[in-house]
Amino acid sequence: MNPVAVEILQATLSTPVELCGKDTSTSSDYHWLGLVPEFEKWYSELISEVLPRWKRIYSAESGKHLIWAWSVPCPNPACCSTVPLRQSVVVSSKKLEMHATVDGKQIHFKPVGASKGTRQSRKPQCLSCGYDIPEALVQDAIQSSRQVIPVAAINDVGEIIDWDSADSSPSDPWNLTEEEHKRLKTLLRSETGRRLEKPLPEQASESLSRYGLVKFADLFSPRQLLTGLELADTIEGLKGRMLQEGMPEHKAKALTTYFSFGLGCVMQFNSLLSDWNPTKRHPQSAFSHLSYSFKRTFVESKIESLLAGWYGQVRDALQILTKLPAPASVIQANAESLPFSDESFDAIVTDPPYFDNVPYASLADFFWRWEGAFSTNQSQLSFNDPDTTLEALAITAPDEFAHRYEVGLTNCFRECFRVLKPGRLMCLVLTTPNKPHFDSYVGFSEAAGFEIVSVKSIDHVESRAVGLKIETYLIFFRKPETPDKHFGLATNSEVVLRRVDEGKPVKYEALAKLLAENLEREDIEDVVPHGSRGSDVERLQEALAQSNPKVLLEKCLGKGVIRRLAKGYDLLSDGGSPAQPVEALLSYFGFRVPAPGSTTGVHQVSELLRLYSSRLRSATNESEVTGLFLEATNQIEMLVKRGVYGWARMAFGESCDEILKSILDSEANSHVDLSRLSFGHYLRLFQELPDKIASSDFAESVRQKLGRSHIYLPKKPKKNSLIDRLNEVVQARNKVAHNKEELFPLRVPLSDILERSVSLVREMAAEHAIPQCGLVTEEVSDMWGRRSYKIQLDDGTTFEGTFSGQLDLGAEYFFFGSETNPKPVDPFLIAISTVKIRS
Repeated sequence: MNPVAVEILQATLSTPVELCGKDTSTSSDYHWLGLVPEFEKWYSELISEVLPRWKRIYSAESGKHLIWAWSVPCPNPACCSTVPLRQSVVVSSKKLEMHATVDGKQIHFKPVGASKGTRQSRKPQCLSCGYDIPEALVQDAIQSSRQVIPVAAINDVGEIIDWDSADSSPSDPWNLTEEEHKRLKTLLRSETGRRLEKPLPEQASESLSRYGLVKFADLFSPRQLLTGLELADTIEGLKGRMLQEGMPEHKAKALTTYFSFGLGCVMQFNSLLSDWNPTKRHPQSAFSHLSYSFKRTFVESKIESLLAGWYGQVRDALQILTKLPAPASVIQANAESLPFSDESFDAIVTDPPYFDNVPYASLADFFWRWEGAFSTNQSQLSFNDPDTTLEALAITAPDEFAHRYEVGLTNCFRECFRVLKPGRLMCLVLTTPNKPHFDSYVGFSEAAGFEIVSVKSIDHVESRAVGLKIETYLIFFRKPETPDKHFGLATNSEVVLRRVDEGKPVKYEALAKLLAENLEREDIEDVVPHGSRGSDVERLQEALAQSNPKVLLEKCLGKGVIRRLAKGYDLLSDGGSPAQPVEALLSYFGFRVPAPGSTTGVHQVSELLRLYSSRLRSATNESEVTGLFLEATNQIEMLVKRGVYGWARMAFGESCDEILKSILDSEANSHVDLSRLSFGHYLRLFQELPDKIASSDFAESVRQKLGRSHIYLPKKPKKNSLIDRLNEVVQARNKVAHNKEELFPLRVPLSDILERSVSLVREMAAEHAIPQCGLVTEEVSDMWGRRSYKIQLDDGTTFEGTFSGQLDLGAEYFFFGSETNPKPVDPFLIAISTVKIRS
């Protein structure tokens, strides 16, 4: 829905092809030369008109870029010197620094070689008297007076200008002449000027307000603002000339849209938020850290050089884009409700937002303030509608935001799934510094019904700004041929990322290559779908995706070959109860293989809830709605029962039934039969049991292993707590079970409840409220007799820990875990056979 994104896509994919050719019509008043020649012609006109205005503003300045350091007066009454907020600034990749030096009470920056390990103190210090300046005083001083000290001037070839030998030192960017002040006031009354007087997005710029920067115009010195508004005014005048000369309005708008992009681009490098990049010897974008953040130094540039760089890049791009075979259709719509029919696309490529890490709307608003007056899309003049933006929700209701975002993005991927043809691919471009983000987006896609086919790493950046390794991945997903019958294996993101980093194939691609290496040509033809095209590996991927990969591997290779391959990869343990060879191979290639135990665990229930949620949306009658929802909520109730009885059994042993009855009897003032409890009763036990255990002798063990006396906190946070969300499930279940109203129209809201329940059951497991199911697969004893066990959990992961007691190999356990070190001693778990859950 972002109008800036719409403008950029239209200018990139649609306009170049539509306006590439010459206008050969003799009836037209204006003979259009083609987009690239017209762009070149009118850019020359733009520069010839605006350059004299800029030269008057910068007539006395030396250098292409001026680096300034914010400064404040020293509060020491015996000193009163000036204190720069940064006292050394690296200006080149050769480690050349400008260091602040004091001459009496005057501060100057002088070039010196960089010292190793130079670090900036967060708290500025007066160079004259050594007084430390508190941050509160810094903020007050900058609010009351804008004081800066020149650090360096950089010429056209990236060299530092020696101001001592230059004709003059730079003048303060706040000191305009009287004529320039009048001109600035006039331009601030223009359309672009009025837009810049609007307040900054509050939720994204809170830190700036402490320094008195509260509106968009405050992000620029008066001189920066004047140069930008002069360019905006020139673009507006240029558009008038185009129309005067008879250019059709849509073509004049197209050209001025490109020029407005140039305006927004150069102003992001010429603001109080733009710092210096010593490696590139160029200003950094105001949003290099993807936020509105105050900088202790900033760069002021003569923007003709910035604009010239932008022009060269755009002209070269247009020369390529005008040769595209046909214009693309750019449609502005809600990604949660795409305006396309089912199964209408052959492929989808998408670059999703980076969760709540990037305030997209607030960052785009900066550019919209400069570019919006020239936009062909005036439907949205601001991004800061507090009632509609997810960012506003992130600030006003942070507990709700993550859930709303997850549901929204899952809905987007569901829509992608709906409009994609069966058997076709969706490519997701993802740039992320960590596994949880990768895991989340893979989870969203798989929740929508996609299955991951392969992953490629295409870029790798070591980010000094955030101190992380940032990877860009191409993640390929496939829509199954028969989604309603598909039960794919989920992805183990940790394994996938490790293999991708090593340059190895993953999941279906890896299995397909394995089969291609071990099957004869005739055997491959027997396996691949009839009429399939592509290489053997591509066709085998399709065969694997259309069937259960475990069954297909066993059918094609046989147990002997699979065992030999698993041994070759060193996947089979010599002792204990090793995983089945086929399961070991699947895990090795990035599939999340559930534990082989017979008990349905949290992972399996999560997958079932997703499946029931999807089927509810496509239900055709009320009976189907009732059956699906009740079966799904039965699964949630089962998990709650396990949590209640598992904890009660560990805490109270044989007395657990008596304790549970006492909780319910105290509420109902009557005797309760544990064999006839409703979901509501179990919800009561789930809520009260932590307090009961916290007041028992078992609480000390809980404190040692969980760091608190309560086994979990059912009422926290106050809003959207575990108990609140379980109550929503119970209330909906009661409504469905008792047919309190017509249910068929409620199938979508009921589906949403089940979708929310996926994250609910996972959070309950993460909070130790309900157990995972685990199978003990291996035992190792050290020389001191300490036993270490490996337990394969229901989500396919393996837990390893030390136990003072003995576990039974091959036995299933309810595993609650602990909050201690990665190899904990005696985490909470209990044999499933010892937990008697009442029906």
